[in-house]
Amino acid sequence: MILKRSILVLMLVMGTVGCGTSEPEGPKRFQVHGKVTRGGVPLADGIIQFEPDTTKSNSGSGASCPISKGEYQTIEGAVSGAMIVRISPPPAVSGTVGPVVNFPVYETKCELPANDSEQNYDVPDDVKKKP
Repeated sequence: MILKRSILVLMLVMGTVGCGTSEPEGPKRFQVHGKVTRGGVPLADGIIQFEPDTTKSNSGSGASCPISKGEYQTIEGAVSGAMIVRISPPPAVSGTVGPVVNFPVYETKCELPANDSEQNYDVPDDVKKKP
């Protein structure tokens, strides 16, 4: 009986090892949220990506999140510093009713501060594919 209890206690202790919260490894991340429009109209759906600009000596984890009703909010955040920002239309889905929003991936650059921030973007109506 004592052996069974000892084994049970040992299993409970071993099961809790590694539980709890800890800071993620690597550079500190900050939440980014904002609005995305196209020609001044909220972009219904899409994807926004923040990638550290290595040409400006920035590194670390980027962030990617969906755009819904013209707004986005990163889940895990992004590192601060120089970023390449890419805004993509939603993937084409067969059987979609209504107008299809289709444009080439829009790319721009920004400098994310070392704190949570709001970053708003307007995708130009005349965005062209890169050669």
